[in-house]
Amino acid sequence: MAWGDVAAWAAAVVAAGGAAVAWKQAANSNRSARASVVAADRAAAAAERSAAADERAVALAEEQASNYVPVWRFEHESGEIWSLVNGSNETAFGAELFASSDLVNRIDRTPQDVQPGSALQFFAMRTNATVDDKITVTWYRRESRTDVQQSWTRPLPRK
Repeated sequence: MAWGDVAAWAAAVVAAGGAAVAWKQAANSNRSARASVVAADRAAAAAERSAAADERAVALAEEQASNYVPVWRFEHESGEIWSLVNGSNETAFGAELFASSDLVNRIDRTPQDVQPGSALQFFAMRTNATVDDKITVTWYRRESRTDVQQSWTRPLPRK
């Protein structure tokens, strides 16, 4: 056997080994690429599910907020002086009182933050001409007053 032939054979073996390694790496690369595509698809599907869950959570929070029922109550102090008590567990921000024009009243129109259990005091008196005896309070649920203004209207109770 001639040495030239051995070198040629060795080169052929090395080339064949290199080709085998390259083929194996290409197969691994393809497998890795497919796995990456599958992982990306799974991540996209998870992101879509997460976005849908977030949308449902926002819708539920909005529904619960729209079902909010304030807990205001009138308390008679003395004579024609009344308190409108915030009986909820939330502060009413920027609360303002309004009375129908049929009531003789003295109401401070300055917006006030009313803590839970605290009250707005006012003077209101019916006359023989009183037909509409409603008192309205408006307020916000957020301190920033950027939410929808809430409103509660009830007739002034009899003493």
